Amino acid sequence: MTKYHIRKIAVATNFTPEAGHALQYAVLLAKRYNAVLDIIHAVSPAESKNKKAEFVSAAYEKLKKQKADVLSNNELEIKLYARVGEVEAFAHKYCIENKTDLLVIGVQTGVKKYFAATEAYKIIMKVECPVLSVPLSFKQHYFHSILFPVRSVTGVENKILYTKPFIDKEGAALYIINFGEIDTEKINEIAGIAKSQGVEFKVYDLQKTAKKNIPAQVIAYAKENGNDLIVINATSEKEWYDIFGENYTEYILKESDIAVVSITHLFESKS
Repeated sequence: MTKYHIRKIAVATNFTPEAGHALQYAVLLAKRYNAVLDIIHAVSPAESKNKKAEFVSAAYEKLKKQKADVLSNNELEIKLYARVGEVEAFAHKYCIENKTDLLVIGVQTGVKKYFAATEAYKIIMKVECPVLSVPLSFKQHYFHSILFPVRSVTGVENKILYTKPFIDKEGAALYIINFGEIDTEKINEIAGIAKSQGVEFKVYDLQKTAKKNIPAQVIAYAKENGNDLIVINATSEKEWYDIFGENYTEYILKESDIAVVSITHLFESKS
């Protein structure tokens, strides 16, 4: 069985309000899980050009201030890291080399769909460890109710393992919801994994709902059910472009007002 725990957390910052909000959540999680916290920043190659050293130095000064602010009210082990690079490649490399268990990023929801992919989406699809995206509007400090959407795609059964740390530490309720075409075998497999991990859950079958617009249905159900965390298997499915002009993962990232844990790869904690 794949082992997953949260002992090393990284938060990616670009010093925006949403990144600052994500840092607050990363601090809360680091305290809750007694985890090491890394605050990381990718310096844009285009912006720094021939002054890379100056830009990296300036970024470090901002990171030091953030660290000092955090440590003024908390006792944590914090590491800082800044380098020149495209943010998704930088985050990918950093998380592998530092055995990161969870990357935290801030997002702005309701962003107009004028771009092919947001930075958040590109990071999620590149980074191998689970990614927690926290909307700027999300204010709850604990995850009490987790929505686990099940779709007929490869790998959905694996993500149950990544809900366990949140359930164990916060006593959250887990709602396994079947959207779209019914897949009894997959639901049973997921339920079996949950039982083997000692996870309490409830299963709901929404397969009678429309087979299209599933991302919108996920968002609507989360609001109606009062969920405060959605766990998704992030994908790059092209079919959703015909409906939304973007895919399943992008739609949920842009439209969800609650936190989202995205799993792209089968990941096992190293630390």
